[in-house]
Formats: sequence, C-alpha cells, structure tokens
Amino acid sequence: MINPQNVMEILTNLFSNHLTLTSSPSNTRRDEEVAKMLFENVESILNSTSYSIENHHTLDHDADIELIDKEPNSKLNNDSDEFNDSDEFNDNDNLFNNDNLHDIDYNNEYDKENISQQQFSLEYMKQVVDFYDEKDKNTGKRKHSFHATQRRFKRVKYDIYISRFRQYIEAKGTKKQKLNQINSFVYESFENARQQLLSVHDIDLKRWGLQKAAELNDNTFVAGDSWITSFKKQHNIVSRKITKLVTKRDINNNYMINKSAEDFVADVQKILSDYHPDYILNTDQSGLQLEMFSNRTLSYQGEKLTLAAVRSINNTTHSYTVQPLISMSGSLVGPLFLCLKEESGRLGEYVKKTYSNHLTSF
Repeated sequence: MINPQNVMEILTNLFSNHLTLTSSPSNTRRDEEVAKMLFENVESILNSTSYSIENHHTLDHDADIELIDKEPNSKLNNDSDEFNDSDEFNDNDNLFNNDNLHDIDYNNEYDKENISQQQFSLEYMKQVVDFYDEKDKNTGKRKHSFHATQRRFKRVKYDIYISRFRQYIEAKGTKKQKLNQINSFVYESFENARQQLLSVHDIDLKRWGLQKAAELNDNTFVAGDSWITSFKKQHNIVSRKITKLVTKRDINNNYMINKSAEDFVADVQKILSDYHPDYILNTDQSGLQLEMFSNRTLSYQGEKLTLAAVRSINNTTHSYTVQPLISMSGSLVGPLFLCLKEESGRLGEYVKKTYSNHLTSF
C-alpha cells in the first residue's frame, strides 16, 4: 500500500537536494499547471493496482547542425544561382532556425547580420565547396575567392557557410536529409519484401531503419514507436490478416500463365485481319451465384449479433456456370452452355417439362 504522505515527503526532499529553489511572491499560472499535472499523475498511481512507466522516443532536428539568426524576421534577396536549385527551400526543413547557438568558427560580426531561414541540399553544398576549393593547375592556389563564390552562388551570404557545408558533407548530410534517406530505404525494402509476398512486421521496419542509419553514421536515430507509427501513416501501411497462403511454385506458375496469355494475344492480333469477324470466336466460363447478398451492412455500434435476411441460405453457397460462344462481330453463336447444380447430373421433371424446347442436355 502506497502512503501519499510518505510520497510527498520524499518528493520534497528530492526537490530540496537536487534543485535550486527560489521563493516567489505569488504563484504563476505555469506553476499551477505543473503542480496539477504532478498531482494527477500521483493520484492515478495511488488509485491503480499496478502501473508501468513507458519512454517514448521522437525524431527531431539535431541542434548541432543548425545555425541561427538573432533577428528571425529578417529577409534576404533569394537571387537564383547558375545551378538549378529550386528544390533547396522547404518550410518544414530549415538549415537555420531561431535558436541562439554558437560555433567556434562563427565571427561576432555575423551576429549583426540578418540570416534568413534557408535549406540547402547535400548536392548544392558539394557544388559550393568544390567551386570554392578548385585550384589552379599552374599555381596550385585556389582559383576562386569567397567573393567569387558569392557571385556564383548567391544564397551563400557569409564565409561561415563554407565551413558549415564542410561539416554537413562530412556527416553525409543534415539530420533531416539523413532521415529522408532512411525513410526512402525502409519503404523500398518494404515494397521489395511485399512483392516477394514476404510477411513484414514493425520489427522489420525498425531493423531496416537502424541498418540505414548505421550506413549514414547517424547515432541519434533510434527507430522508436513514434517514427514507426508516422512512417506507416505516411505510406498508408496497416496490419492486415493474411487471407491466402501461396508457395513460390504458385507464384512462378502464375507468372508463366500470364506470360503465355500475353504471348497468345500478341500472336492472334497478327492474324486477325486475315479472317472475317463472324468467324473469329471466343468462349469463356462465368460463375453466377444463385442468390446475391452483401457481407456488410450499416447497423448499431456494439450490437452482439448482426443479422440479414435471404430467400434461401442454400442459394448463398451454390452457383451455376454459363459458357457462351461469341463472335468478334458481337453475335451469340450456337446454344448457351449452362452447368446447373443437379447432383445426379440430370434435370428435374419440372425443368424438363417447362423448358424442354430451350434446353439440350449432354
């Protein structure tokens, strides 16, 4: 039995020993919200017979790869470069954010400048660094100054961009770019597995994600439950009951049947023009259910038994087969072949008497 008084005393001691406490003349709204939240959590634990604590992981941008602007409302002129980089901007993935971060290469003079929120692809960053590092074959010195690089790549406003770009290239992209690569790899692996009719589970998505993250040297990606849920929702992937089991032999046979049908159609089309449409015939069997019914209906939520009325339950499980012979001109040729459900192989007396002039038995 948990004693609430003991819990409060232990919690107070933990606050006193591990946190720096300061007095305030009045309680703020935020103070009340936190206190209420703690109370509800403790109350829930006290009223339960058992409890467990779960840790949920979430994916986010890595703060180490983001650069900052002290004036987030500032704007820069987004002149186009000679390279096609129209896909460099994305409102949901910014290279620069509004956090106040510091870098050893960051000069104080840049704190006075306005850096707009921009996004650069890994390919774009490689182009900038390669252009900046290009050397003259005769002198061995760098061919392009930073100002020349600025003229060529107008989105590169400050030389700090060059050092940042080197970091991202060495790290094989930004956090967001790595996450996109992981998502693409996992989805390709999923499609490949399902095309081979292999069963796929959440643990497989996690394994593929961690495999790709290891290739990208991304130690921050954990493939948590939140990422798996988001990935499945993004690609419309759900858990489905397997309704039919097939062997690889069935798959191969189905491929051969389809190929044989395609080859037959191609061969027939080559000689169709040599014959009159009335003499080009096609026949196929079609199964018809004696009584059609729906397996689903709108009804009341929570009802124990959902019923539907039919004329005959036996008719819902039996069918008959028709096989017409039709010419290419659209005419029915000869009699219509009809296979009924007679167990003895013979028509009943009522059918014979009523439809004797229209039926021919075999």
